[in-house]
Amino acid sequence: MEDYKKKYDEKVEKMRDFIKKYDGTIFSKDGEMYKDLIEAFPELKESEDEKIRKELIQYLKDYPNLPNGNCCRDDFFSWLEKQSEKKSKFEVGQWIVKPNGIATQVTDVQPMRYVVTEQDGFTSYYDICKADNDCHLWTSQDATHGDVLYSLDSQTPFIYKDRKPYEQASTYCGINIYGKFYIESSLECVITTDKYVPTTKEQRDLLFQKMKEAGYEWDAENKLLKKIEQKPVESDDNEKIIRDIIRMLDKVICYYKNKDNNSEMAKYAVISAIERQKEWLKSLRPNHWRPTKIQMEVLKKAADVATSVYDGILLSLYNDLLKL
Repeated sequence: MEDYKKKYDEKVEKMRDFIKKYDGTIFSKDGEMYKDLIEAFPELKESEDEKIRKELIQYLKDYPNLPNGNCCRDDFFSWLEKQSEKKSKFEVGQWIVKPNGIATQVTDVQPMRYVVTEQDGFTSYYDICKADNDCHLWTSQDATHGDVLYSLDSQTPFIYKDRKPYEQASTYCGINIYGKFYIESSLECVITTDKYVPTTKEQRDLLFQKMKEAGYEWDAENKLLKKIEQKPVESDDNEKIIRDIIRMLDKVICYYKNKDNNSEMAKYAVISAIERQKEWLKSLRPNHWRPTKIQMEVLKKAADVATSVYDGILLSLYNDLLKL
């Protein structure tokens, strides 16, 4: 895709040179042919900065007796002409680093200035001469602990931790190629190439959205990925739903335990995952729904005595409470 874009930009640049060369003919800027080309290729439209530059040149030509100060008028014209011919150091899409260390993306290149956008979406203008002298192109060497970056290979965002040998990046978390959120403990926590850059606002927002959906939040100050505390479910209706889901999961566990055509490792993986789901469901209950350890010990002793003398009611209650 990038090669096609480059070829397209080259063709547009040739059209621009053609129009500039044959201005005053049927391709004059006030002619229909020029207007048709501009409508079809908006990139050919002259920027406001370019218009001002030309107006200034014409103004100096129209008023040759203006005071020159300590400069020669030819120097004025020469400098103004170079502003049009000047090739910028940075290109659209590249990330550059300002003297204050802030990374910003070049989103447009105008005749005398860059349009730059920071990671939070803030857009501003940067004088081309000043930027070319003061800024440098962002590389993996500029990545710092806790930066939110974007892998150009997998086209996914992640939070940078540190650099491994051969420029590999270790991460706290990120989004994998399947659009799923992952954390540091997974095998996906290493970006295997140095082809990564800062994220745009949209890429950054997507990462934090997926992070929230997975139940995590990022503590930028302390550089920590934290599990979001779940608020307990309080209604009786929700408690019934939780009970029903847990019973259903228990049936699934029994099914896998009795299944013969699965390896023990596969059974363990599935059952372990289901047990984690059950624990998460139980964590949504308010604490007063769960008896204390002492309560359970006392009830167990009473159930053992009652079972031999009366019936199994207390034992049944004890087993029910174990599920809370």
